[in-house]
Amino acid sequence: MAEASGEGRRGAGPGRWAAGLATALPWLALAFILAWLLAGFARRVGYPYDLEWMEGGMLAQAWRVEHGLPLYTAPSADYVPFIYPPLYPWLLGGLGRVVGLGYALGRSLSLAGTLIAAAVLVGAVAGERPERR
Repeated sequence: MAEASGEGRRGAGPGRWAAGLATALPWLALAFILAWLLAGFARRVGYPYDLEWMEGGMLAQAWRVEHGLPLYTAPSADYVPFIYPPLYPWLLGGLGRVVGLGYALGRSLSLAGTLIAAAVLVGAVAGERPERR
């Protein structure tokens, strides 16, 4: 008789539904944000001009790496190096030798770095959950 009235069913009731919604909403928000971010990236990756003032300078540094020139030299009218660490220009210049240097490659490398940093952050936060200690 209890099953016919629905009293014996597991998971019935507003509390179970609310808990499921509380779990699903953050994941839906994350999916929306990631889709929005990736759509924005897809629209901008092939744009043939600087989107940010340092893009051209970073491409110039990568070009120097690609051609075996030093990154850090005395400033001149032709070239003033950025004072940032060299990993990004080294990676971009090395990849540029293989696939051709350009804005799309630089933006794709930046996106890859962002996604790797996000994955590391997610892993670190997931490792700090109480049930994992």
